[in-house]
Amino acid sequence: MTDTGTAPHFEPAVDQLGNVIEAVWRPDTATPAELAEHGFEQPYGLPVTWLGNEDDGLTAYVALGHDIDRRRLLATANRIARSTEQWANAIDDPTPGVLFTVLNHPPAQKWAVFVEPAEGTDVSHWPGDGAWYLESAAPDDPAATAITVFDLQPVRDDVHRLHRQVEHLRTRQARRGRRIITICGSTRFWAEMAQVNAELTARGHIVLAPGCNLKAPNGLWADETAREQLKPELDALHRDKIRLADEVLVIAPGGYIGDSTRAEIDHAHRLRRPVRYWPQNS
Repeated sequence: MTDTGTAPHFEPAVDQLGNVIEAVWRPDTATPAELAEHGFEQPYGLPVTWLGNEDDGLTAYVALGHDIDRRRLLATANRIARSTEQWANAIDDPTPGVLFTVLNHPPAQKWAVFVEPAEGTDVSHWPGDGAWYLESAAPDDPAATAITVFDLQPVRDDVHRLHRQVEHLRTRQARRGRRIITICGSTRFWAEMAQVNAELTARGHIVLAPGCNLKAPNGLWADETAREQLKPELDALHRDKIRLADEVLVIAPGGYIGDSTRAEIDHAHRLRRPVRYWPQNS
């Protein structure tokens, strides 16, 4: 579907005998059951469907309305990708930078007419009940519906580029015998983490470790409020470090693993990152 912005008002097609064979379907006034029949999903309250073709498969997501909650669009899009394509889309891709590139391609607000076979007609190019196609429309077209389109092609192009860059970087590091190792553990083992960091760095590895110890005095978190505000940001930052890693090393003297560290281990497993423990008998 293209959006010219100057599309004429929609006129339904007729056959050779002059019979009307197309009708406008208005999803913005449809019931939840009608939306589901026409391929829309709305697990998070936002009706979303997908567009595709035989060559590329799924090519775009379409949500009803303008000025929508983008997080709900992405969450619903991800759910559709899992159920229809049996894969998690770019939103779940663990490659560093992929989520940023998804967010860097904002959905586009458009106007379109949803067209389906007129009642009582049998047209071969419609594959079945509930089928429709989109036609670009002018905003003042009485048949037009406001939609938001999340085009996957530019996202896929950027994701493929990122995959190539990351793979090239990992190949170069492997040739040098280097690995990216992310250290996890309770800040009560700050000294142990620093020692392991030094040992791994001396061996030529790239080490990513916690950079802030909120239990130690520092002007950046002088009071409890500042610490509470900073902690979720540091947690998110460390999850990104785990994404970058070839492997994760958990510092756990005596076998102690707190809730935050356990959550990081679970995150590493979801990303299929190998997890080792120090010392080895912990």
